[in-house]
Amino acid sequence: MNSHLTLVMRGKKTKLFDSLEETNFFTQFIGLMFKKQAKTPLLFKGNGRMAIHSFFCPSFDAVFLNKEKRAVHLQTVQPATPRVAANAFFLLELPLGTISRFKLKKGDKFTWNNQNNK
Repeated sequence: MNSHLTLVMRGKKTKLFDSLEETNFFTQFIGLMFKKQAKTPLLFKGNGRMAIHSFFCPSFDAVFLNKEKRAVHLQTVQPATPRVAANAFFLLELPLGTISRFKLKKGDKFTWNNQNNK
């Protein structure tokens, strides 16, 4: 299901992307592998500890979120990185440069319009 991704900073909402691809089992397994670049942000759901790799992936920005959808770890991930992990319930794989473009930081709150992601 597609949604849009919004950042809530200091009480103001800023729409970051018009679409957000929520992953299912298959798309979560594949993620950004074999793609030339990250175009549409991907949303992964976890259970408190999430780990990713970037083998066969382009560079991208990763934002790990806690239950309250607040950023707990932000990182630009380069190709062939063996492991990036964080205590998180959600992961956003974003196009490269998103962290710097929007000046994202720990504690930033994110929302998306699909109410099934509570």
